[in-house]
Amino acid sequence: MGTSIRWLAGSVSFFLPAVVATIAKHLDDSSLRHDPRYKAFIPLAVWSSLVLALLVPGLLVMRMPISLSRRIGLISLLMFLFLVQLYWIFFSVVVTH
Repeated sequence: MGTSIRWLAGSVSFFLPAVVATIAKHLDDSSLRHDPRYKAFIPLAVWSSLVLALLVPGLLVMRMPISLSRRIGLISLLMFLFLVQLYWIFFSVVVTH
């Protein structure tokens, strides 16, 4: 797999929870009818996007041919950025709602 494809896959999966939260917030504020069948998919979409945001970039970093200390540093940076993203999602969806 090429480096640019790895970066694209990692970036898309990392920012997926923010996109899902933004879409969910706009759908919640819309005048569309809230169908109970689709409401059941919301937790599944949110949790699967969170799992993908944690696993895919982490797996891509662990497969990189760099030293173990750099891998640990990159994983730590990813976890910090993930926490910042979760804070942004919480603030934009829960607090401003």
